[in-house]
This record gives sequence, structure tokens and C-alpha cells, in this order.
Amino acid sequence: MKKWIVFFIGFIFTVGFSFSQTITVTKPDQNSDWEIGQSYLITWTKSGEMHNTVRIQLYKGLQTLVLTLTGSTPNDGSYQWQIPQTVSPDFYHIRVRTIDGEVTGVSAAFRISAPVINKPDLKVVDTFVEPKPRRVNETITFSTKVQNIGNRKADACDGKILITGPQGFQPRTIPLRIPELEPNRWSLLPSIYTLPLHGVYKNTITLDTNDDNDEIYENNNEKVKLYTVDPAPLPDLIVCIRNGGSVRINVKRKVWASVRNIGDAPSAKCRLRWFIKQNDVKFFNVPRLGPGQHIVFYREPRWPTKGSKRMEAIVDYYGVVDEKKEYNNSVEGQITVLLPSQYYRGGVASKKCSNSD
Repeated sequence: MKKWIVFFIGFIFTVGFSFSQTITVTKPDQNSDWEIGQSYLITWTKSGEMHNTVRIQLYKGLQTLVLTLTGSTPNDGSYQWQIPQTVSPDFYHIRVRTIDGEVTGVSAAFRISAPVINKPDLKVVDTFVEPKPRRVNETITFSTKVQNIGNRKADACDGKILITGPQGFQPRTIPLRIPELEPNRWSLLPSIYTLPLHGVYKNTITLDTNDDNDEIYENNNEKVKLYTVDPAPLPDLIVCIRNGGSVRINVKRKVWASVRNIGDAPSAKCRLRWFIKQNDVKFFNVPRLGPGQHIVFYREPRWPTKGSKRMEAIVDYYGVVDEKKEYNNSVEGQITVLLPSQYYRGGVASKKCSNSD
């Protein structure tokens, strides 16, 4: 009876003692996101009497051992660990166990992430070409938006824009100076120039041409932008004339010719030559005409013989105006002259223009 009592008391003492021995891992916790290659402090608390040396191991799940961080370290509540590159990004547990295997503590599941490279990274994130439309010999503003998408400051550096274009255009290089940029900051860099030919142009933007910055990615420092340049705005003069109808012989009849600028730029002053058969040739001064403007000229000829009489008007007769089209400056018309004995019809006159198909 006494032996049974002694055994029972000893059992109770032993069980109570074992339940009082605990290790609680406090770091990492469920919110920890540790980066491969970085150093972190593993911490734990203990209660009760236990072995003064522990083994620390990394587990995936609760059953798969990944590696042993240390086979033996003092059971003092902390251990500094640098995560090796051989660990893959995933969720893990840290297990802290006494050398004798009597007491074990396991952390909450925590994340180990791929390393963050602490470098700058310059990138052309956008380009803008103004104005629209763009025309030959007009000022073009080409803006380059450069951003530091890395996580360290980018030093000021040089860049360039190589402009290539249509046949006959000599390639041109424009220097860029990129300012110092903190992470996630950007700068808009305008370049102003003119282009002498119309057609398609290609701008190749290159950043950090002298390799002043050690960047996360070195292959994203170039961007290509294509854009078109339209011909320069030019005037385009056309001439219209009264055409058709009839008139009696030796009777004056008012006829007209008009000049219109159908281009998109003002014209220079020029001369209109107006020929009327069996009359004469007259010249008229055509003033400067803005886009859409026109002017009308009148004559009152008479014809001494019957028949169809030709009229011809030519604007910019001496070729002083640089025009969009040079082949639509002349037009011919006619009027019919009748004898007094013939049935007279005034006829229907129409307008005929030099740009008519």
C-alpha cells in the first residue's frame, strides 16, 4: 500500500513537471515576411526547468524538414539567422527543440520571400509628341517621362534621343540630362526641335548611356516612339470662270473670274492673266488671300463676229506662289455669240473651276 502511494505521488509530480516545461516561439510570427539573403532574429520564451541547449530547424508544414539552422545553441531565447539563397520562397515554420528532445516549440506559419534587390532602376514609362498634327519646319516638343522604378535613389545621368526619318533625312542625336530620382519619382524631359521633311520618324530613347547607375535591370533603358510629320501648310490657289450662255453680236456682256485659296496657309500676292477671244489679254493684281478667302474680277467684252468664243484665266501666272498643287491654276470657258436674226436665248451660264474633275 505504501509503495503504491509513493509511485502515484511520483507520477503526479513527474506529469505536472513535464506540463510546466514549454517553449513558445515569438518570432517569426504569422505576420512575418522574411526576405532571402537578409538576417533576422529568431526569438522564443521558455518556462520550467529544461536543457540549456537547443536545436533550431526550418520546416515546410509540420513534417518536412528543410534544413537545420543550428545543431546546438544556448537556450537563451534568441538566435540570429541569415536566410541562405538555397531556400525557396514559400511558407515555413521554425522549430526550437531542446537537445534531449524533451521540449519543443513551433512558430506560426510565416512567409519567406524572394530577395528585394536594393538598386535603382530607370525606365522610360511614356513619351509625348506635340502638337497634333505635326508639320514640316514647325516646332515639335518631344517629352520623355523617366521614372525610377527601383528601391534606391538613382544618380543624375546622361541619356540621348536618336532621331531617324524618311529618305533624305540625316539622323540626329539630342542629348538628355536625367536628374537625380528617388524611388518611384519621375521627371518629364522636353526636347524641342524642327524637322525638314514630311514622313514617318522614329525616336530611340536611351537612358544612362554612361552606365552611371548600377540598376536592377539594365535591359529596360531604351524605348522607341514612331510618329508622323505632315507636309508644311501651303496655300492652294484656284481660278473659276463664267462658262456657257449666249450673247448677241456687238453687245456688251459682263463676265467674271474669281480666285480662291483652298489651301491651309495664306498666299503671296500674284497676278491673274485673263484672255478673252477677239478681245484682249488683261492682268489683274491678286492680293494676299488667307485660307478660304476669294476675290472676284469683272470684264464687259463685246464680240464683232458670231460663234463660240473661248475665255481662259490663269492665276499666279508668273509662278511666285509656292502652292500645295501647282497644276490647278488655269481654267477655260466659252460663250456663244449670236446674230441679231438668230433666236436669242440668254442661256444658262455655270461656274467652271480649275480644280474641277
